Amino acid sequence: MSPRKESRMPRAYPEEFRQRAVELARQRAKPVSQIAADLGIAQSVLHRWVRQADIDAGPAKLNSRPRKTLDYDTPAHRMQALLP
Repeated sequence: MSPRKESRMPRAYPEEFRQRAVELARQRAKPVSQIAADLGIAQSVLHRWVRQADIDAGPAKLNSRPRKTLDYDTPAHRMQALLP
């Protein structure tokens, strides 16, 4: 029988921490990668939190931003286009 890989549960962060991280990402004072590094989280985690915050805000929040046309199409660039 082969050894089983142990699955790790994602680390739980306090809601206040998540909210502040999303606020920092939306301010765009620093690159998302730098904010994530400063907070000790993966960039993908911060992007996921921002996406989830947009979903939680409801359709009005999601539809209130003007659409941007991109010359490239990568997940990181799409996320940057979504941030205010």
